[in-house]
Amino acid sequence: MKKAVCTVLEDYVVELMSAALHGRTASPKPEGITWERVYRLIARHTIQSLVFPALSPDMLADMPEQMARKWRHDAELALYRQVSFDIEREGILADFRRAGLSWLPLKGILVATYYPRPGMRSMGDQDIVFGYVDREENGGFVPRGETGEQRREWLNKADATVADIMNKHGFAEKSNHGREHSFMKGTLYFEMHRSMVSAAESTMGQSDAKEVAYYDNPWGLAKPSNGIPGEFLFDSEEEYIFHVSHMSKHYHGAGFGLRFLADEYLYCVKFPDAVRSEHVARTLKKLGLSELEQSVRGLSLTLFGDGTGRWCECASIAEKVLLEEIVSGGVYGSLEHRVAMRMAQENDKDLSLLRYWWRRLFPSKEWMQAYYPEWSRNGFTRFLSIFYRLYLSASQRPKQLRREIGLTLRKRKRR
Repeated sequence: MKKAVCTVLEDYVVELMSAALHGRTASPKPEGITWERVYRLIARHTIQSLVFPALSPDMLADMPEQMARKWRHDAELALYRQVSFDIEREGILADFRRAGLSWLPLKGILVATYYPRPGMRSMGDQDIVFGYVDREENGGFVPRGETGEQRREWLNKADATVADIMNKHGFAEKSNHGREHSFMKGTLYFEMHRSMVSAAESTMGQSDAKEVAYYDNPWGLAKPSNGIPGEFLFDSEEEYIFHVSHMSKHYHGAGFGLRFLADEYLYCVKFPDAVRSEHVARTLKKLGLSELEQSVRGLSLTLFGDGTGRWCECASIAEKVLLEEIVSGGVYGSLEHRVAMRMAQENDKDLSLLRYWWRRLFPSKEWMQAYYPEWSRNGFTRFLSIFYRLYLSASQRPKQLRREIGLTLRKRKRR
């Protein structure tokens, strides 16, 4: 277990985040840490644009000139990207509507609008669920098609239509596997989702089978948007439940960074009744997400709730440990966290190392179908894929592979 300590660096980064979220100027940088260390940690979590509004002119003058320019550029770029995403998305979704497609925006598209000012939340991509949708006699909504085969045909048609529309808008296909069809133009990246949670994520321990079932028909959980034909939206309760589900997916993978804590705090501020509603509590308990949600919600409110930045005085030991775990990684966690989570899944600790690498070499059929469909046709091709995947790791990510091997060996020795 990590030590429950409050370092000066962590304390000041929290102060910067808290000040920005509450619209005030942060307190001066304490002695003992440099602006280089502050920026390095903030950049690792991609929250430069989040904390920039909390920096006073005196603070910017106090740091190295090149760093001040870089920080300002980071903030301006985040705003430019958000506006560019909005403009591109408006044109793309207008064509979705003309093609008879329905869509459901997720994650950063929504939460970025909850921040005090535009451009504060950086986004690597934007996520949209798409499909052809029909209304049932009872008023609910379902994917088009009477049978499983018909639904697959309509989904394939929707997929082809989305690809045509994205190409029309100058986006090139980046990847197409599993539940995602992604496209890129310049630095703008859209992930178009055929579904919200996949069986592959369940077999890797990132999501529970209950979550896969819960999000099997997202259109039944969402509601048509008022005034925008084709658009569906979650109400505040369902939006928060998916936020927690997505957070859990990251936590049980490689982890997540400080940006998720800011997102969590803003959900608590914007939708306080929904966050604490009976439906949310009941659903999170059913999905096995209650414990993580309560821990992260408690930590975010401790860090940012009163806006003073004096969190260390009232944080519990468990909250300090969780914060240290989050801070030690980056915006998408760390390899150390991923290895620890996967090895912790094994009931027999003496065989955890063997089983870890067995799962890495022989992943589930669902995982192979999602990420290496061309190698998933039968048992023989899945076996051959071992050598292909090892070659990719050794040639493209040799340092990461060596680190992963070293981490699993050290984890095994500590048990």
